Amino acid sequence: MLQSNDQRAVTMEITCSNHLGVKPTTLVTSCADANTKLEHLNWKDWGDATAYATGTLAYNDCTPTCVAGTWKSEPVTVWVWRLEGTHYTRLAASDTSRVPTTDLAPYPS
Repeated sequence: MLQSNDQRAVTMEITCSNHLGVKPTTLVTSCADANTKLEHLNWKDWGDATAYATGTLAYNDCTPTCVAGTWKSEPVTVWVWRLEGTHYTRLAASDTSRVPTTDLAPYPS
């Protein structure tokens, strides 16, 4: 386990951006339309080999269309792992149908 001063140095790519973050509280996971996002994330074990957060998964059900869809939410657990240097490079969530396991890499320009 890293010391508390070292935990702040561990970052992750913020999905759908080219920015690094420490313990982000919100992540958009569907970059093209922002119809799926992780919100109110409360991180534990940040800086360890695996960190996890609990929060809310908010998503548009896109019924009948995404423009006319209804926003829904559910509790979610999120994990980040695979430290490369001081950056987490993988993300997964408890609802794999809405948030598949993702490589955290810079968003294409």
